[in-house]
Amino acid sequence: MSDVAEHSRAQRAERKAGPGWSIGASDAGKCRRSIQYRESPPAGYVPLPEDTRKADVGTAIHEGATIARRARYPWRIYKLALRLPGLDKPVEIDEYDPITATATDWKTSGDGAWDIIGQQGPWPDNEEQLDLYGLALDLAGYPIRRLRLMYIRRENGEEETFEWLYDRETAEQSLSKLVSVGTALDLGVDLPRDRPGPSSDRICQLCPARAHCWNLDAAAEAGRSGESYTILGPDPDDPTIEWAAALVAEANAEANAAEKRKKELVPLLEGVRPGEYGDYEVYRGASTSYDHKGANEKMVELWKLPEALRPAADTLPRAERRRTWYTQVRLTRAARRKRKEAEKAARAAS
Repeated sequence: MSDVAEHSRAQRAERKAGPGWSIGASDAGKCRRSIQYRESPPAGYVPLPEDTRKADVGTAIHEGATIARRARYPWRIYKLALRLPGLDKPVEIDEYDPITATATDWKTSGDGAWDIIGQQGPWPDNEEQLDLYGLALDLAGYPIRRLRLMYIRRENGEEETFEWLYDRETAEQSLSKLVSVGTALDLGVDLPRDRPGPSSDRICQLCPARAHCWNLDAAAEAGRSGESYTILGPDPDDPTIEWAAALVAEANAEANAAEKRKKELVPLLEGVRPGEYGDYEVYRGASTSYDHKGANEKMVELWKLPEALRPAADTLPRAERRRTWYTQVRLTRAARRKRKEAEKAARAAS
């Protein structure tokens, strides 16, 4: 891993932009405050250490994919560097096919992210980044029709691909948002936080600026969360606390209503044959519980026996395991839904 990490750091150093802000297409969809901490850190700010091991492994897989695909598809252009107006950092496109006018970007994913992508589809910031790649090609005079996003699962190399048509208007809107970030930095304007905070958000939990951004040290000393201390203030007044309490109460009511409706609807599928139905998969889930109370009651009864009649310790009753089966529903993987949708559209067109 140390060799991989060292190589990855060297690669990142080579790609670092020169003078000006180092803002590029990879910043699409990122928290604007995190960009500000990276590009124009406040006085006294010390970033927390980052664990880059997953990113380093991802870089190694990424480079291996480039070598393999370059050998298999030699007519394609790899690591194509282009510029976007208003951004200091150049765009580097993983793969461009001039014959099909398709730009491809590869992303690696861990198991947790893989499950989320399977249900919800690509991360919006990944889509936005690829839209900007399409715009860079368009502005440079390259034909561009399709955008392809390929996810590679780090644990086993499994792949899933998402495709969509390039839309210049959508890409220009994404570029405008990034240019506005650079403009705000030029003007010295503080950028807003775009994520809910480290108590609930995985991206915030990994951000090197989280302690400073969310006042975590002062919040811990006050016995509060970083979100509470930062958003409500060090000494919130009654109306401010009431406002926050109303939001929590509203969220609780929505969650209770959703859970009640789920309990009402799940019986519709009880006894239905597990399988795939359209865009949904019906399957059997299981939960395991242990009857500790019953085991304890038996132990008490045995303790009442004379010592000579008590069973050996290794034969004492243990908590009985109970397995409960229930019906579950989930969406089929997003890539599969997209393929079925495309096949249906093709059949309709023919």
